[in-house]
Amino acid sequence: MTRMLNAIDPETAQRIRDRIAGKPLRVEPAKPKRAEAVKALVSQFHKFDPQTNRHTVQLPIVFRTAEYNAGRTPKFLKEKWVKEKRELVWLALHSYFPLMRKDAAERDRVYAMEFLRYGIGKLDKKDNLRAAFKPVLDAVASFLVWGEDAPAHIRSIGTADDKLERRGVEWDYRQMQCPANPRAYGIQIILHCAPRSSE
Repeated sequence: MTRMLNAIDPETAQRIRDRIAGKPLRVEPAKPKRAEAVKALVSQFHKFDPQTNRHTVQLPIVFRTAEYNAGRTPKFLKEKWVKEKRELVWLALHSYFPLMRKDAAERDRVYAMEFLRYGIGKLDKKDNLRAAFKPVLDAVASFLVWGEDAPAHIRSIGTADDKLERRGVEWDYRQMQCPANPRAYGIQIILHCAPRSSE
């Protein structure tokens, strides 16, 4: 007598027998998805230091690791993240700088910018940190070039940083842990302005 070994596990075999016998299919309860840990975010604010003519805008923006895995992240998702960052920066700049928004001379006073990332881990400064700040830089540059008309120039937004560079504006990128909460994520945009001629 030949004994046949069944490679199907007993639970699957029982389900097949139940289906053959016309019994309704038992639906296995779905395993609960593992909840992602909510990141602590910095608060949003704007402050001005009159001694140095320096504006600081802090925003609760998180740079996702998946944004740097160009081959694995779907294009539509990367575009969505870029759009979200750009719009958040635009809204903040438009609300915090009403005079700069309307007056090109006020925008021309900005001669340098700093982009600071708060986070736990460090990103590679030459590649990932610059790439992460690209939509933020585009939003700030387009605001400084076109002011309140920046959204109308959406097709040429990538050229605004070139215009600032030709004007002599410089910028740099830094990263560190947030002093108030080392586990918090966010960014700061620091605008260095020349004194007004009337000051």
